[in-house]
Amino acid sequence: IRENPMELYHRDFGELLGNFMVWYLRKMLKKMDIITSPSFALKDSLKIDMNIDSIAVPNGIDQRVFFPMKRKKELREKLSLPLNQKIFISVGRVVNSKNYNFLCEVWSKSITNSSLIILGKGELLNKLREKYRNMFPNIIFFGEKNNVAEYLNAADYYVSSSLTEGLPNSVLEALATGLPVLLSNIPAHKEFFNNGFDIGNLYKNNDAEDFLNNYNTLLQKEYSTLSSNCISLVNKYYTAKKNAEEYEKIYFKILTK
Repeated sequence: IRENPMELYHRDFGELLGNFMVWYLRKMLKKMDIITSPSFALKDSLKIDMNIDSIAVPNGIDQRVFFPMKRKKELREKLSLPLNQKIFISVGRVVNSKNYNFLCEVWSKSITNSSLIILGKGELLNKLREKYRNMFPNIIFFGEKNNVAEYLNAADYYVSSSLTEGLPNSVLEALATGLPVLLSNIPAHKEFFNNGFDIGNLYKNNDAEDFLNNYNTLLQKEYSTLSSNCISLVNKYYTAKKNAEEYEKIYFKILTK
């Protein structure tokens, strides 16, 4: 289970149909041998919200694709990105659950010394792109790209305003690239910080003042230390190899019953 069905179905289908879908899913899950979730935060919420027991197997990142390329200037020139500004990047579907309305509103009103670039497609893409295209050139929507690793390596920081996540691969990809993060304080994001590495800052969801305070604090931190911590965190907990080994244990557990 990649995301909390209670939140997902209610958000996408409304309360009435969402409740039916949750009921039916719970009925189907009773027939499963083992259920997995991509984070300990989701494991806990599944138990609390739906009385579903699952095994947490954190997502893993392919570090052959996402790694520090160490050619930022070259990539910025290639991708036509600002050369002399800090760049914050966010990657994900441009939909309500990613809360880009909040992020762009804060950026447009209060941040002039950094650029925000957003990669991804979705139902709100054209609306937000048109709203910010002319008056706020430091907010750039690029749509969907197949060279995300290059954009991450051209950026300085990763930012997320998500309202809900399982365990976001986009954040893991940024961490593997060495990007310090500025994340909303949802449970899935907090989980990254619970491992003892200083990888950036959390801010109170939908709180513009707290966002700006943490944005400014983040810029004051020692960048090289944060970047090194991000890579160390991924190496220790979130590699594709570790993820595969955990699933292998689960498969053998089922086969030897």
